[in-house]
Amino acid sequence: VDEFCSDLDPFTAKIVANRFRKQVIKSGRIAIVAAAHYEHFWEALKPTRLIVLRQNASAKIMNHQEFTDEFCQHAS
Repeated sequence: VDEFCSDLDPFTAKIVANRFRKQVIKSGRIAIVAAAHYEHFWEALKPTRLIVLRQNASAKIMNHQEFTDEFCQHAS
């Protein structure tokens, strides 16, 4: 899914992400979600793995906690 929830307000993005996650789990599938602006929905989506792409073409694979520790310190 490209630009997941990009046109949604924060409240709606959380609802959509939560329901999307439930459907993916229920169906036993894997979802790949791409988004430049993840702040409104990533916590509701609860991804098991995140691939962070940088402008210098590097990529870093993280789990939910690693991502929280590195990118979401302002939330605590």
